[in-house]
Amino acid sequence: MRNVRLDLLVTRTAPPAPALSTPMTIWWLGERYRVRDGYGRGYAEIVGDVTEPRGFGLVPRTIGEFMDATASTPRGETDLWGDLASPDAMVREPSGREWEADSVDIARVAGQVFAPRFSTAPTARDSRLGRDAWEYRSFLEGRDNGVKFRSLVRTLVADGYVLMREVTDARGGPMSRLMEVTELDEGSVTEGDLRPS
Repeated sequence: MRNVRLDLLVTRTAPPAPALSTPMTIWWLGERYRVRDGYGRGYAEIVGDVTEPRGFGLVPRTIGEFMDATASTPRGETDLWGDLASPDAMVREPSGREWEADSVDIARVAGQVFAPRFSTAPTARDSRLGRDAWEYRSFLEGRDNGVKFRSLVRTLVADGYVLMREVTDARGGPMSRLMEVTELDEGSVTEGDLRPS
């Protein structure tokens, strides 16, 4: 049975907005999970971290999105929680408002810390959080709003966990996203951790 808590730091660079570093915590117990975004980002932005095709997260495109991206202070905390056995999940915004969401998207956010099956051999060895780790390199390719893209993905994996995932523009552009696990605690998650506080 999966029982783990992971603290993350997610840093996104998407000029002209300033770089934004967001602390996150993910709890897993069996098939249930909870995610806390310590900056209070909106649901679409949190889910965009793992669904946007280029791998950079939700890139600001409108005036409102740029205003949110340039906010210099956290807005509170956003909590997401659900169960792999249920199609429904919940979101609680910094305002305290709660609403139902798609559990598949939230499970993808929570599951970003678990290593996928790689089709290539590791490119290097490293160490992170006192664990021996392997580095993998891959690419994301396709079209985004009609524009062809290629993103380089560098992933550091140890004991089935993604301890670091860095996405950069393979053509040298200024956008990037870096997810780093700053703490990993196995066997410490309780039922209380999965309930919104």
